[in-house]
Amino acid sequence: HLSNKDLAYMMINGDVRELRGFLLPRMQMKKIEDCVDIPPLDETVHYIEISEAEADLQRLNVEDDELDFSTKIQTARKMLLNPATVDVFPAIVPSKAIALNNILQESFVTSEKVVIFVIDFKEEVLTGKSTIEDFLTLPDDVSIRWIHGDTEIHKERYRIQQEFQDPGSGRILLIVNGMVTDVGVDFSAADEAIIYNEGWTVSEKRQEIGRCHRPGRTKSLKVHTLIAAGTVETAMHQYAKKKESAISKLLYGVPLSELEQNLLKAAEDDGSD
Repeated sequence: HLSNKDLAYMMINGDVRELRGFLLPRMQMKKIEDCVDIPPLDETVHYIEISEAEADLQRLNVEDDELDFSTKIQTARKMLLNPATVDVFPAIVPSKAIALNNILQESFVTSEKVVIFVIDFKEEVLTGKSTIEDFLTLPDDVSIRWIHGDTEIHKERYRIQQEFQDPGSGRILLIVNGMVTDVGVDFSAADEAIIYNEGWTVSEKRQEIGRCHRPGRTKSLKVHTLIAAGTVETAMHQYAKKKESAISKLLYGVPLSELEQNLLKAAEDDGSD
């Protein structure tokens, strides 16, 4: 914990490296609405009940002793995105895709532009043989566009972004691999954003939302976060929130509980942010 006196001393003596190390984490904790005048953000977290078949698939994965812990988590997440991507019981309809379709049908009653962020497994979920698009029943005048790791950076991504931002381009659903939400990407024309699956940290999600909720925006943004209830996704959501709370306490000198200390130590040991 740094006193005001020590902070002033660092500023006067020009100790830039230490000052940057002290201020940068605090700056990263700031939300954009804390710094600039921007319309509000309204987030709804949807806990989606998975089907019995999906639950059985999850249990089979957990009980598979040939897989290590990390592989089990990755496979479980993949199954929740779309069971057909793991080539097991491809006839199972993913509950998340059904929920997504219902949300989109309501969204396009009033919205012109919607963005979906999907983290990982984009080659199967977005562009493979079994894509979530197969489960969507959208109005005929809604165009679907994709931005993923295979999209050519300097041409196609820019063209899609410009089309999305154009007020006269009509109704568009943009599906984006969350790992390509680089600085400078602008989807501020979005009326709504959907987080199809979350990452391990709140900062990942904040970066995705920040592509839509950014300076210059003139309207509020509605955000939907989809979580498969009672699965690894629920645990990830709770983990990310508790971790952010612990980091915030640490930065502002608030005592940590034993659980929070263990949480940060585990994060440090595995190298996560």
